[in-house]
Amino acid sequence: MHRIDTDTALPDSTFTEGDPMVPVPATEVSADWLNAVQAELAAVIEGVGIELDKADNTQLSKAIALFLVAHEAADPAHPASHISFDNAVAGLAGDPDRVQAAIEALLTRQATTDQMGLVELATADEAAALTDAKRPLTPATLGSLFGQSLSTSGYLRLPGGGLLQWGRTPSSSGSGSVTTTFPIAFEVVSGISVTPIRGNFSTVSIGMPTIVTGFDYYAWANDGTYMSGIQSIYLAIGR
Repeated sequence: MHRIDTDTALPDSTFTEGDPMVPVPATEVSADWLNAVQAELAAVIEGVGIELDKADNTQLSKAIALFLVAHEAADPAHPASHISFDNAVAGLAGDPDRVQAAIEALLTRQATTDQMGLVELATADEAAALTDAKRPLTPATLGSLFGQSLSTSGYLRLPGGGLLQWGRTPSSSGSGSVTTTFPIAFEVVSGISVTPIRGNFSTVSIGMPTIVTGFDYYAWANDGTYMSGIQSIYLAIGR
C-alpha cells in the first residue's frame, strides 16, 4: 500500500479537487495507486478464504468479522474460549450461513474482562448496591450515588449507603442543652465530632442522639456551669 504520489497530489500525499482560479490542478489518480487499494482490500477478503464476488458488496465487513471471531472466542456456546485464526478460517470461511452466524454471535455475546461484546448498563439501584461485577455505569448513574448539598449545613451521600453531614450548632444556652438538627435524617448515626469555633469555655459536650434527626449540645464554663453563646461546627457520619 502507498499514499497517492502522482505529480498533482498535495505535498502531504492527499487529494485535492483543484481550483482553476489559482490555478491548482485536481489530483490525478494513477493506475498503480488504484491497483494497490484494490489489492489491499481483496487481500483482507481472500485472506479468510472468501471468494471475491462482484455482486456482493458486504464481503469486506464479513471478512473483518471473521478476523474478530478468529481472534476472540466465537460465542459462549463453543467450548473453547479462544480459537486459532487458521481454525476459524477453515471452519467458517466460504459458508455464507456460518459467516452470518459468526457475525451474529459476535454482535450478541456478552462482554467480559477477557472478550469484547455487549454490555447492559447498571441501574441506579444496582450501582448503589456495590455488588454487580458486570454492568458498567454512566456518568449520570455514578453522579446519582453522590447526592449532596454543599451549603454551610450540608450532606454528602456515598456509594453503599454512607452519609456524611456537617453544619453549625446553635449558640449554647446558659440554662441547659440546645438541639442541633441534621440537614437530613440518618438511618443510623455512627459518630459525631464537634469543634468549638471560639469562646472562653472549659469544654463543649454533646448528647449522642436517641433519634436520627439531631443531637443535644451544651457548653461548660470554667466554673462548671452552663455557658451561653458558644457555637461549634460538627461532622457526623452514618447511613
